[in-house]
Amino acid sequence: LLLKHLPAGSDKIETEKAIRIEPNAGSAYLVLLPADYSPAGPHPLLMVLHDSGMSLEETTAFWRETAGQLNAVLVAPEYLLEEKRAYSYSLAEHEKFLATLADVRRRFAVDASRAFLAGHGIGAFAAFDLGWSHPSEWAGVIPIGGAPLFYMQYYWRNARQLPTYIVDGQLHGSNPPLTRALVQQNFKRGDPVISTLFVGRGPGRFSIELRRLADWMSRQRRVTFPPVMEGTSARHGDTDFYWLSIDGFLPKSTIAPTLFDKKKGLRPARIEGKVEQGRVIEVTSAGVTGLDLKLSPALAPLGDASFEIRYQRKTVHSGPIESDIETMLREARRTGDRDRLVHRIIKLK
Repeated sequence: LLLKHLPAGSDKIETEKAIRIEPNAGSAYLVLLPADYSPAGPHPLLMVLHDSGMSLEETTAFWRETAGQLNAVLVAPEYLLEEKRAYSYSLAEHEKFLATLADVRRRFAVDASRAFLAGHGIGAFAAFDLGWSHPSEWAGVIPIGGAPLFYMQYYWRNARQLPTYIVDGQLHGSNPPLTRALVQQNFKRGDPVISTLFVGRGPGRFSIELRRLADWMSRQRRVTFPPVMEGTSARHGDTDFYWLSIDGFLPKSTIAPTLFDKKKGLRPARIEGKVEQGRVIEVTSAGVTGLDLKLSPALAPLGDASFEIRYQRKTVHSGPIESDIETMLREARRTGDRDRLVHRIIKLK
């Protein structure tokens, strides 16, 4: 489709110089374009979340060489609700961040299949949360000096298709043991999670690891329509998982971050999907009141006479489905993602 190959927005921005962008939606951000940036692109995207006491300018300066090695568009967003407050795991922060991501995709020639999220300190806690809550947006997540807290005790399952490269110092308080206890479950399943621990080191920026991180990122590509997928959500707004999207939650399936110490009875929503025999889509869910199936020929042959959709082990559709150009355009505009084109949306529940 031509939609994937249209040039990006016409903003004329100087390359190799960090420029502040203030979109109508989302947060302001600094963007640094590579020397040979072209509106025809596409270029990898590296979004970096600053630590407390670290400015956006300092953050882009730290990651500048790495972005240059990847020929990537480098973006440092104002992701906190208030810059002097800690990250609060709130729905408002997620909405603000996702609006920023969509603006970057629409405005610049970035390759959504090679988008990476990295963060230092409190930015690492946010990278875990923003990355594992929205796993289908990223080719990789890089938390440096943080730990997977709160929702992550359930969301580790969302890393099944999401490469994650964790970096920390052995002596960084309770962070390393907390991280290890959780990601051991990823290791057992064979999820693409790497954990690098610097022995005898406390917190830091670990610039010595940047060369290896650049090499790792150069080899990653996002999985757009995996034949087997799963998603776990316990927060309104954490709804999109590859080709399934939650459209409503049962009351005890979600919780506000401020109530996590009173989480008795929480049963996070779970969704699972797989493609069988190359043409049968099987979907199951728990804890949701609404669920959308996002179809693409990259997932299954929609025009096949034997195409079938099963939900909760019951056949809900059989026969070919036509692509819908309005759906493709609407979803591409909403997300700014022209790599994962949705041809049709089917309501399952």
